[in-house]
Amino acid sequence: MIYFTADTHFGHANIINLCDRPFMTVHDMDEAMIERWNAVVTDDDTVYHLGDFGFKASASYLVSVMERLNGRIILIRGNHDKNTIKANNQCDRFDSVHDMLEIDVDGKHVFLCHYPTIEWPRYHHGSYHLFGHVHGNIPSHKLDPRQADVGVDVHDYTPVTFDQLINMGRLCQT
Repeated sequence: MIYFTADTHFGHANIINLCDRPFMTVHDMDEAMIERWNAVVTDDDTVYHLGDFGFKASASYLVSVMERLNGRIILIRGNHDKNTIKANNQCDRFDSVHDMLEIDVDGKHVFLCHYPTIEWPRYHHGSYHLFGHVHGNIPSHKLDPRQADVGVDVHDYTPVTFDQLINMGRLCQT
């Protein structure tokens, strides 16, 4: 199975206030996200994390989080991933790290980037675009119907599949 997520901000206490997350402490937030991740993702699954894995956390703390997460993880670098990259160099937990990536999901072309864009590769040929960065601050009716925010603030702090995005009405089916 393939999952998508973004903007976990592991270790970032202030994100609780900035994004009105329903957690009392950063420890509570991180533990809840690890538990929700592992409740849906198995070791045989792949998770595309579309940036801002952690922020305001030490590389050693991020390593401890990475080592607890199920699945094969591919990181699409976000604007707050400096220590995440450093942490990965210590444990090689991510299978790969990219600035952007184009993949195929069930015969559909999907462009992955931390940032939302107006157009993306193969836009005029029915491709999709998944992103993070905005923490749910762009209403879905203002997005192209083939574009979706996969950040945790939109998806109950849990990775989601492409089919779930379609079934929730976050993406149209082409």
